Amino acid sequence: PRNHGARPLILHSSNEHQLVFGMKSGEQRLLERTFELYPVMPAGIAPLSKSSDPEEMQDEQDLLDELMRESKAENRLELMNFLRRPRQFEKEEDALLLTVKKSEVNWLLEIVNEIRVGLWYKLGQPDPEEDEVPSETAHLEDWISMEYCADLQARLLFTLTDPK
Repeated sequence: PRNHGARPLILHSSNEHQLVFGMKSGEQRLLERTFELYPVMPAGIAPLSKSSDPEEMQDEQDLLDELMRESKAENRLELMNFLRRPRQFEKEEDALLLTVKKSEVNWLLEIVNEIRVGLWYKLGQPDPEEDEVPSETAHLEDWISMEYCADLQARLLFTLTDPK
């Protein structure tokens, strides 16, 4: 049997249309819980313009914020459909196999990045190398999800750059 390791989404197999990742059975809940957080990023984090007067740009900023909310609502619906797709998670011995269409990888990277950065803002923009892991349960869960997203991003990016 293939060793899926302690890290998320170990590439199990691939073909020209899809990637199949292996994960430990208990990791499905962490993946689902993390994806259920989407969208996390608060509106208005990145102003439309840094050089213009914010009051002069308010109508445009409001329009951008509204378009972003609509886009995130559509992405959330797609993400929930992705998680509940028939045969999305297949059991194999002590692991689960997650199938991702190659056309979905960039979209998943965007979702995972938005969750990671949104949690980073929510947690007060900590430096994971220097700041202590939070001790409060709610903050600890967000910290774990933030770190999990960073690892997911690395794994997904690896599949895009690995020639195999």
